Amino acid sequence: MKIAPIDLGCPKNTVDLEKVVGLLVRPELRIVGDPREADVVIINTCAFIRPAVEEALETIIETARLKKQGIPRVVVTGCLPQRFGRELAGLLPEAELVVTARDPARIAARIRRFLGLRATRHEATRWSLTPPHYAYLKIAGGCDNRCAYCTIPLIKGRYRSKPAEAIMAEARELVRRGAQELIVVAQDTTLYGAERGSPSALPELLRALGQVDGPRWIRLMYTHPAHVDEAVIATIAGEERICKYIDLPVQHGSDRILAAMGRKTTRAQLEQLVHHLRQQIPSLAIRSTVMVGFPGETEEDFEMLLDFLETVRFDHLGVFTYWPEEETRAAAMAGQVPEEEKNARQAQVLDLQSRISSARTASLQGRTVQVLVDEVDKTLGISWGRTEWDAPEVDSRVRIDDILELGHFAAVRITGSDGFDLYATPASRSSTSAAAGEGAELNVPREVSRA
Repeated sequence: MKIAPIDLGCPKNTVDLEKVVGLLVRPELRIVGDPREADVVIINTCAFIRPAVEEALETIIETARLKKQGIPRVVVTGCLPQRFGRELAGLLPEAELVVTARDPARIAARIRRFLGLRATRHEATRWSLTPPHYAYLKIAGGCDNRCAYCTIPLIKGRYRSKPAEAIMAEARELVRRGAQELIVVAQDTTLYGAERGSPSALPELLRALGQVDGPRWIRLMYTHPAHVDEAVIATIAGEERICKYIDLPVQHGSDRILAAMGRKTTRAQLEQLVHHLRQQIPSLAIRSTVMVGFPGETEEDFEMLLDFLETVRFDHLGVFTYWPEEETRAAAMAGQVPEEEKNARQAQVLDLQSRISSARTASLQGRTVQVLVDEVDKTLGISWGRTEWDAPEVDSRVRIDDILELGHFAAVRITGSDGFDLYATPASRSSTSAAAGEGAELNVPREVSRA
């Protein structure tokens, strides 16, 4: 039997699907990448906002069309059935099985029964959907923040921290299988352990991960700015293997909109946090996300956002338009912003961030940095890598004019940029010994990092 997994979710969902597939794997099963070759397709869905729901439905329908060729059976898991429940099955005749469970073990057990497979006693392992040299390490499920626009608590429930022992065992297994980079994820990583009365649990976990023999990079994602404390900052600053990088979703720069969103921060607090982070960790790169078009967002609020972004100058920024989602507080709020205005505001923020990012990448020209090689194109004779300051899929990449070893680290010299991605050559080509010496320091230029 051949199974093809399709992952439409965020990294947290990706981990769940990797565990489901790992629990299903046995000698008589093969995992394939092409649904046209499969007997069964498992579609792991996202349903955070309407476009994600639409993408999931389109994927299910497109996959079901393959049945005209006699294949495959379609199984739907993830956020779509978790959000909309069992009634979804009646609305999706294209799917033979819709699994509403959240826990990967329960999802795998339901699929196993559906396929008529016997249970096995082998320990659960993850089937990697990412390249083997990096892996996402999920430390918690659910969310307790209850932001006015967010469906995650409705889909995933209350925040639940994973036991540290289980996380460490999983981390060691991922490293044994070749992971050079562990990317720590949860809906809010900074809440780790809080529901168990352990507010210092995240720094302790990060320090323990830093002692695992093998990984060179440990990256921290999804940190809520209201929960980033001195212990977290000190840990990032002090632990050699923890990337000098933080994902800090701020969502807005207007106090009025931040309060309406339920974000528990003010603009002044956000500016102070960013400034403090860069003071304590001068080489830090900060990724953030903002939302435009939230109900009641006026032109004045939007101008405050632009001014805020110009002030803090994030190294990386994602920009989203607000979507009114059923059962969220924001969906019932007055002052819904027209779609055209939302899109126009998104374009303005993207234009501003493009100028900020261009200045950042230009300032790196001539420097020697370390990259982790993510992709090799032997036909073109190039490789693609990332610096310590770039997460996979969402941040900048480095295009290297040579064939390097996939999944390994390399010193490269930055020769230019296109405003977002960087261009480089191997540092070994450099005739300047001083330039090679620069590679020992992985520092974002301070004039770029300054708040």
